[in-house]
Amino acid sequence: MLEIELAPSIITIRLEPAFEKYPLIPIRAEHRQLFPRFREPFLIEADGVNFETRVVGASAVIGDTDAGVYLRKGITEWQRRHPNLHGGDEVQIEIIEPMHKYKLEAP
Repeated sequence: MLEIELAPSIITIRLEPAFEKYPLIPIRAEHRQLFPRFREPFLIEADGVNFETRVVGASAVIGDTDAGVYLRKGITEWQRRHPNLHGGDEVQIEIIEPMHKYKLEAP
């Protein structure tokens, strides 16, 4: 019997301690392949609003599939709408359309 391991459709992410100062969403190595290539834009839906973001955080060639450890663009505005979020809190990212659209949710 062939077993297929499916990627998770919802990822739980713990915000880093410096989240209030540096609003970044960390992407762990085991989840990196679930997101587009380095600096390639994709959509995040959060609080009923779509915004464009990218995986960033390392010097690499644009399009690298392994480089990058954070979501950055657009996260500052989202953080402002969630002043109750702090480093150590967990958020979830749901994969809506792999490599194209995701949904970010705060508790």
